[in-house]
Amino acid sequence: MNIPGSVTGKGINYDTGFRPGGRDSRPGFDLTQVKNEIRVIAAELRCTAVRITGADPERIAAAGEFAAAAGLEVWFVPFPCELHGKPVAVTEFGCCTYQGAVDRGGLGWAISDQQAVPATLDGDYLRDEGEQVRYLHELLEIFESEGVHNAFWFTFACPIATTLAPTLTWPPMARSRCWTRMGRHGDARKSSTRWPPRADDRPACR
Repeated sequence: MNIPGSVTGKGINYDTGFRPGGRDSRPGFDLTQVKNEIRVIAAELRCTAVRITGADPERIAAAGEFAAAAGLEVWFVPFPCELHGKPVAVTEFGCCTYQGAVDRGGLGWAISDQQAVPATLDGDYLRDEGEQVRYLHELLEIFESEGVHNAFWFTFACPIATTLAPTLTWPPMARSRCWTRMGRHGDARKSSTRWPPRADDRPACR
């Protein structure tokens, strides 16, 4: 049964670092950068909530403090734990920024050859931010019609997914609009957060 209404919390996933296969998904954790990225989530993306994930309790707590200070509703998800129950929350949804990414679903990021040095794409892909934008708004409409309480776009950034080859104009594993903006300038750990206009200048969350 469809329950008309609106999604109460519109947010994004924020990874503080976990270790799939023993590899840290976020090498280094600069508090100044974290505070600035949380500011971007609240002030520029205009999210109302943030889902903070990671394996290190201290990192999760630090990001949570910044998020609370920025007025965000904070959801803590320490891996490998997950949250279930009522009210219903969609804790991960999203797609990459190239044509056909929606059809690949959760494996949309797996288009790079990690055995190559440096890592590069495993084929030819046409960048399409419009596909990502349409997917975002289409799913939010569905969530609202179904009475979903919170929805979190996955993810704000993936620090290890950077543009490695000079011939690439976009990061091969880009997943969120924010990371497409950061990654094209190189390693986010060494770059300031920049927000030039993109395919859709509307806020992601409001």
